[in-house]
Amino acid sequence: MLSASYPISGIADIISLSPNPNKVAPAVSGQLFENQQPVPGATVVRTIITNRTIVEIVKTDKNGYFKFTPFHYDFPIQTKSSDTIRSMINITAEYGKNSKAIWSSEHAGSHYLPFMPPAMKDLSCDMNESVNLYEFSSGYQQILPTRVTSVCQLSRE
Repeated sequence: MLSASYPISGIADIISLSPNPNKVAPAVSGQLFENQQPVPGATVVRTIITNRTIVEIVKTDKNGYFKFTPFHYDFPIQTKSSDTIRSMINITAEYGKNSKAIWSSEHAGSHYLPFMPPAMKDLSCDMNESVNLYEFSSGYQQILPTRVTSVCQLSRE
């Protein structure tokens, strides 16, 4: 009788190729403005808080544009109940002596919600704007709406 054994890492590699990973943060792109002028060279920091804290830092280009790639885990985020906050996403911009939160949200589901990819794909962030509160609800795995505070104009496709 023939038998074969497969290393655990091989199984992990197969799992990591899953088309449905636990999507924690979608791709983000946008442009920073101040006094209707692009803000070049600003430091933009995305902090993702789950069972770990992930910090990503990018700089705006000469036209004030920035971009983050999507982030996901290949395993579920464990919490006590489906109503427990599983992740938080905070994005701040730092330039000169100024620092401002441009996005903040908390999520109870195991995946980011359907509104997030269109809302975060083309942010237009005026650093002189006051913070606005947006509420989104997908109706899926969610009783209460997700609240997002942002200085950016959010697309609602």
